[in-house]
Amino acid sequence: MHTGAAPPREHRGSDSSGIAETNDALCIVGDTFGTLAQMGGVQTVSQFVRTLRSGGPVPRTLVAGQGVSAYEIEYLRAALAGTDVEIVTSAVDRVSRHIAHKHRETNVLLADLERTGEQTYAANLRLHADNELLQDHQTGSHVQGIVIVEAFRQMFIAVYEAAHGLRAARSAFVVWDTMDVRFTSFLFPLPARLTCTIVESDVTDPARMAFQVRMDVSQCGVQAAYAGIRFAVYDHDRIRAAEDRRAVRAVAALLSEVSR
Repeated sequence: MHTGAAPPREHRGSDSSGIAETNDALCIVGDTFGTLAQMGGVQTVSQFVRTLRSGGPVPRTLVAGQGVSAYEIEYLRAALAGTDVEIVTSAVDRVSRHIAHKHRETNVLLADLERTGEQTYAANLRLHADNELLQDHQTGSHVQGIVIVEAFRQMFIAVYEAAHGLRAARSAFVVWDTMDVRFTSFLFPLPARLTCTIVESDVTDPARMAFQVRMDVSQCGVQAAYAGIRFAVYDHDRIRAAEDRRAVRAVAALLSEVSR
């Protein structure tokens, strides 16, 4: 047990897998991930606060996993008032609506996007407990594969925006061409890191730019999945006109078929 007079300290780890190796460390995850909290060394936010208020042991360090937003951090800080417990967080600065192409903050899966090489970017996984992909059910203790796919999608869009989109004069429309995803290990609701490298790009025509990227997501030094993705970025008005024409043809074909 570790107590004192100072308020809880909040610390941003140097990387997403920097979990303190100490018996006094405890990982905290959102209540959505209660299955993982059945394992040793992990508790949900609600479980930890209940234990704390019932006189349970106070760890020296809390490591915030997935589903622990700034709102939950504030709740934990209040519950820990009067202690010097260190709260270690990895995903801090979520990417903006413009970068993620998501309208709701809870659905943004990336934080701390940074350029780490000439053509390489990295970001921390940021999984909110109210994310749209978690609203039905959570199977087992790992993060569902569809979350990884969506994180990859947001990542390559964010990389495009960071590398080219912020300088574009007009709004863009991103279209997937191919996506080859391979899952190599389970991803758990703990801190995780995504990387994206632009392998090829053709930006000669601003109305249609083409990219090939290589991506992966890892956790505690273990790769959970990787992907090879090709996508194109079109001038919004140009692609919208083509989309509308095809939509009209699709509706007409359906109505013609059912009226036979």
